[in-house]
Amino acid sequence: MRQFEVMGVDLAVITPRGEGATPTVLPPEIVRALPSHGLGIVQVAPFIATGTMIRAGGATIQANLIAATDGLYALTQATVAQGRRTSELDGFAPFVVLGAELARDMAIAAGQPVRIGDAVRMDDQVLTVIGVLGPAFPVPLLSLDLDRSAVIPFRTARRLVPDPQITTVAARLTPGADDRATAARVADYFQARLRPGGVQVQTARQLVDGLEQQMRVYGLLLLAIGAVSLVVGGVGVMNVMLMSVMERRREIGLRLAIGARRRDIRTMFLTEALILATLGSLLGTGLGTLAGWLFA
Repeated sequence: MRQFEVMGVDLAVITPRGEGATPTVLPPEIVRALPSHGLGIVQVAPFIATGTMIRAGGATIQANLIAATDGLYALTQATVAQGRRTSELDGFAPFVVLGAELARDMAIAAGQPVRIGDAVRMDDQVLTVIGVLGPAFPVPLLSLDLDRSAVIPFRTARRLVPDPQITTVAARLTPGADDRATAARVADYFQARLRPGGVQVQTARQLVDGLEQQMRVYGLLLLAIGAVSLVVGGVGVMNVMLMSVMERRREIGLRLAIGARRRDIRTMFLTEALILATLGSLLGTGLGTLAGWLFA
């Protein structure tokens, strides 16, 4: 939820949906033209996501490779700690921007910090480091972890990816747009222009709704467990009271003989049961809180 508070809930992700064994190809020009059709999308950032291996010192580091347009930085709220971002003006240039954790791992492997202008070898290609990103939140909607990623210009993917096809499109909804209606319009937009295939559109609000529904299920489950525990605890207190009455019949008879009334006897046992239940509740709450804290 903190991630959505930082990035907002007006994000959407568009992924190609193949039909059978035929993959769906998203032409970049169709994706870039999406905001101009008034469908409820104000910004798009297509990118290609795959894996790569980076050589640093004597080690080989596994990383995420993202070939993206410069709009991805704004959509993911990514910040630059050193250097600059990649840009559309870079064209096919062999430039790379490293995520914070990836740059740290490379520095540890090489024995020296990563500097702007350093050359890194990535899948038998040599790229120049032009920037290092600051720490970033993972983006679950886009399945992106920028901290462990190497970002290159969109067209530079031809140097590193055998079949550089768009794998995901990040988008931002128009302020006030209905997310479900927008998702349906965007799906129809691509359906009319892609033959064969189509796209799947998911919005951040839909993901949040799914999380809230999941939390409600967990809440009901915990409520049921608590109710069962309460019944078991009540039966336990009842048994303790019954045993106490059975074992203290002489005391009860003596009190009745010297003038105690039935309600006095009842009040005595109810008071003892209340004290027992209160102490048990306080102890159980304390132990439960401590266990939860240790587990977290």
